[in-house]
Amino acid sequence: MSQPFRWRMRVRYNEVDAQALVYFAQHLTYYDNAITEFLRSLSFDLFGYARTSGLDFNVVHAEVDFARPVRLDDVLDVAVGVARLGTSSVTFATTLHPADSDDVLSRGSVVWVHADQGTMCSTPIPDDLRRRLARHLSTPAEQ
Repeated sequence: MSQPFRWRMRVRYNEVDAQALVYFAQHLTYYDNAITEFLRSLSFDLFGYARTSGLDFNVVHAEVDFARPVRLDDVLDVAVGVARLGTSSVTFATTLHPADSDDVLSRGSVVWVHADQGTMCSTPIPDDLRRRLARHLSTPAEQ
């Protein structure tokens, strides 16, 4: 497996509370943004695909394990890997780190299901995308 994809970002004012700490649920937004950038890095245009095909991915499960506080103006790396690749679903393993560090601020997973947006029924992930995602599958020890 290759190294997890990393997306760099900075904590903005609208993402924190009065103590300048990131709202817990904001970690899911960071994960979602990083997953989108991960797909871009695979040359997969998620939004163009959804517009032209009538197919898209829906989040069906997400979880976050908090390790340490994140503060206003922190520079972070969000790591994304593929923990599981099913017929119509993909589970992304996500980890939030201080920039250029392997220290863990939070760890999570996000499950997407590929679905027909008209019927909301699951449908197989296209073979081309499946091959791209499979290159980033990790073992449990790597997650």
